[in-house]
Amino acid sequence: MARAPVGLAGRPRADARMSPYLRLLSTACLVGLTACQADRKIRVISRPSGATVYFDDVEVGETPIEFPYRYYGVRRVTLEKEGFRRESTVFELKAPWYSYFPFDVFSELINPIPYKDHYELTFVLARESGDVAEPDLDALLRRADRLRRAGPLGPAGTRESATEGLTVDPVSTTDSAPTDDATHAPDTTEVEP
Repeated sequence: MARAPVGLAGRPRADARMSPYLRLLSTACLVGLTACQADRKIRVISRPSGATVYFDDVEVGETPIEFPYRYYGVRRVTLEKEGFRRESTVFELKAPWYSYFPFDVFSELINPIPYKDHYELTFVLARESGDVAEPDLDALLRRADRLRRAGPLGPAGTRESATEGLTVDPVSTTDSAPTDDATHAPDTTEVEP
C-alpha cells in the first residue's frame, strides 16, 4: 500500500498539483501586482519661458514644466516672472468616466495597461506697464469722509460720489430724496493728510 508523502512535522503534504481556485487566485494576485495606475500630468508652457509655476500655491518649478497630479477637481495655476505681470487661472481637472466607482476598480487596480490623462496650459505673459500712478489723496480722503458720515445704509443723496469723474446725463443727476439733517450732520473731526 502506497503511503502519502509526508511533509514537515509528520503531516501529509499537499498534492503537487494546484486546485483551479488556487490557480485563479494566484493569477488575479499577479495581475493585481502588475496593474498600472493612470499617468496624470499637467504641462505648463509660457511665453516667454522661465516663469515660476505655482500649483495650488505650491512652487513646482519653471516653465516649460510637466508635473504629476493626483486628484481631480478645481485647481489653481499661477505664473510669476520678473518684469512681467503675474498670471493666475483657476480651472477644473475633470475626472474621466472610468475613474468613478465601480469602473475605477478595474482601471486603477486590475487593468495592466496604463492610461494617460494629460492637460496642457499655455500662458502669454504681459510686460509690466511701468510705474504705478499715485492716487489723488485729496479726492480719496473726501470720498472716505462722505462714506464715513453716511452710516450703514450708505451715502443718501450723494450720487456724485458714485459718478465722480464720469460724464453723466444732467437729467439723471437730479436728486429728490429727502435728507435728515440730524442724521447727516457734518463731522467736525479734522483729517490730516
